[in-house]
Amino acid sequence: MLLLKFILNSKSRSYAKLVTSIRYERGYCSSEKLKPAQKPGNLKPQEEWKPVYKCSLIQQISVINRLKFYHLGGAFFLIPFALSIPEIFHPQVVAYIGFTGSLILFAVSYIFQNMIGFVYINKVNPNLVKFSYINFYGRRVEYESNIDDIVPIDEHPSHIFNKYTKSVQFHNTKLKLKIFHTFGLISNYDLAKRILGMQFD
Repeated sequence: MLLLKFILNSKSRSYAKLVTSIRYERGYCSSEKLKPAQKPGNLKPQEEWKPVYKCSLIQQISVINRLKFYHLGGAFFLIPFALSIPEIFHPQVVAYIGFTGSLILFAVSYIFQNMIGFVYINKVNPNLVKFSYINFYGRRVEYESNIDDIVPIDEHPSHIFNKYTKSVQFHNTKLKLKIFHTFGLISNYDLAKRILGMQFD
């Protein structure tokens, strides 16, 4: 009988320790001492960045950059289908539309690749900037840089597309981004000028 009580007591203590450890691991403990203070270094990732610039056409650009692959895949699928029933579909017309449309979409996508959608500045470190841009595949990519590593846009040589877009380049990498200065929404013009080195209208 004593042996049975000892086993039950030991199991109860083990279960209590297990429940306590699970509660601590899942953050269920109600003790205020265990909660860290809300200091700048403890901010959530989305709270550390302040938006400075937003491109109003970035969603459409992402769709275009993705669409070319779907269009090309559809062309490869429809051409054999059109060859099997030429009395209904004209294979030459299907092939022409498929490949011509793909070439146009690839050309437009090449122009819009690495287009900046958002520019953020860090709240904790005001010299740290994050660029969110759309790559050739239509995916969102983020790149962080110090302001000192950004080449001022006004120092770039002018080209034919300067009327609508500007090139964003860096001293420490070969990465080249593009930014719309005509379709951009700017929350702070002074910060935008300090980051990019150009005057926005």
